[in-house]
Amino acid sequence: MTAIERWKSEQAELLAASLALRDLMADSEVPQPARLVPTRWRIARALLRYLPSTDRIIYARLRLHADPQARATAVRFAAEAEAIYQAFEQHLNRWTPEAAATDWASYRAHVRRQAMMVEDRLRRENAELLPWLATAPELAPVRAPGDRNWAGDGWRFRDLLGVDEIATERA
Repeated sequence: MTAIERWKSEQAELLAASLALRDLMADSEVPQPARLVPTRWRIARALLRYLPSTDRIIYARLRLHADPQARATAVRFAAEAEAIYQAFEQHLNRWTPEAAATDWASYRAHVRRQAMMVEDRLRRENAELLPWLATAPELAPVRAPGDRNWAGDGWRFRDLLGVDEIATERA
């Protein structure tokens, strides 16, 4: 599997995770934690895989593109990705499992807005970013100095969502 194919697979998983969470929001009743927590964790994991891949596979190549418009597009999308990530991080901090259960209506509305933002972003990536790759320099995906510690964020998100608590309850 090429790096681009892997990235497209991660993009598809992020979309599927977003849709699964949005589908769960269709229920006016708070789902059992055994349903909600894994669905929330799925989108967190997908985002934590997708964002570094996008940076290392897509933006890295477009930042070296000969066309200044391609470089500007990469910079704009990278800034948007950071904003999406920060919004997701704030969402997890604000909407603990307890807070979501307490104010389910507001939580549902918030999740639907975020899901629409992610889905729109993925559509725009395919329309605006991918065409530039055909003329971008080849570059192996590598971790750059100063990259975010995505794995560390993953463990923190796991704790915020109560993933291990649900796993312990099931055992």
